[in-house]
Amino acid sequence: MALVLTMPKLSATMAEATVIKWYKAAGERVLAGETLLEVETDKATLTIEAPGDGILGTPAVAAGEVARVGAALVMILDASADQQTGPIPESGARPIGGGDAGGDIGRASGQSRAGPAAGSASGRVFASPRARRTARERGTDLGSVTGTGPSGRIVRADLDRSGSPAGGELRGAADEIRAGSARPGRDPLAKASRQMALMVAASHREIPAFTLSRWIDMERVLLDLTRFDRRRTETDYFLYAIATAMAEVPEFRSVWNSGRGAAEDLGSTNVGVVVSTDHGLMIPVLADVGGVGLEELATRRRAAVEAARAGRLNQTFASAASISLSSLAREAADEFEAIISPGQTAIVAVGRIAESVVSRRGEIVVRKGCRVCVAADHRVIDGRTGARFISAMVRVLEEGVAPG
Repeated sequence: MALVLTMPKLSATMAEATVIKWYKAAGERVLAGETLLEVETDKATLTIEAPGDGILGTPAVAAGEVARVGAALVMILDASADQQTGPIPESGARPIGGGDAGGDIGRASGQSRAGPAAGSASGRVFASPRARRTARERGTDLGSVTGTGPSGRIVRADLDRSGSPAGGELRGAADEIRAGSARPGRDPLAKASRQMALMVAASHREIPAFTLSRWIDMERVLLDLTRFDRRRTETDYFLYAIATAMAEVPEFRSVWNSGRGAAEDLGSTNVGVVVSTDHGLMIPVLADVGGVGLEELATRRRAAVEAARAGRLNQTFASAASISLSSLAREAADEFEAIISPGQTAIVAVGRIAESVVSRRGEIVVRKGCRVCVAADHRVIDGRTGARFISAMVRVLEEGVAPG
């Protein structure tokens, strides 16, 4: 059976990506997990792997072209079936990114075949989807732009060179970032900051969030950490507590489906980890961590952080998640509220671990702990459910963590 490889969402702010390079040509055999192509997102250059074994079909998006998250990139055909290596059929996922020019993508070269020039006798202007969207945002007349893409097609870089003024997609918080980020001779808003501004605005606009917080005693966790010589961090214990709490409060595995107007269970315990990188914040996802022991969880977390910071995220870290963790346990902030990533239900924000004066068995003592804030989508989670979740996390962290 043929598989359709689609553009995965490889970071919290990713809406689209540019295909940089295809490592395989149409007609070549590919193996599951083998690197197929390299793409550039708003934050990094990343690789995408084959989801299964088979024969590579004709790519729907050529090198240099842009595809949105979820768009079909290529078909992987069953090697045992009598199938051609043609483009993705109309009955399946439709290709995007090669569309306006009407040209097919060459089987061996991975480059666009000759198509109409940027301007035609009919007066139609040919441009990539990304260039068209940017032109709409900026109020730019594409007819005044010279295309440098395949067959004279207009690409996003042509609009940047044209000196068109930035325009109206961003409002509110994005406008503030624009005002503070302008530099002579540069775009008024860095691409990563722009995408983050859009994500934050969408979260505040679309998600009716509420927040619960609680101070957690971390003495047991800190004592346990002394045995592992940097193989673990506080983050691993919080991930373990979140996964354990999700088993007890399964509502946190659900996300809001706007089309159905109802919550739906993802069916697995998938947790995102907010990682600070040179490209901005990224949220790789640790998939199916329900029942996973601390040692394996720490190993998987390290791999996700290293991949994010090296710009090597792939589908392994791109599963849909219902919740994420943002930790400042070693930073200076005592408490903070994190923004729920669009498409998710909740986020756990961890403040710094520090000494506090607390009451224990009627005595005043000094203990090390931190304040945890859980922001949740009220369409999926109510206050009582959220309180059960944070209480479950407290039991795991304060009363002892299971070995493993």
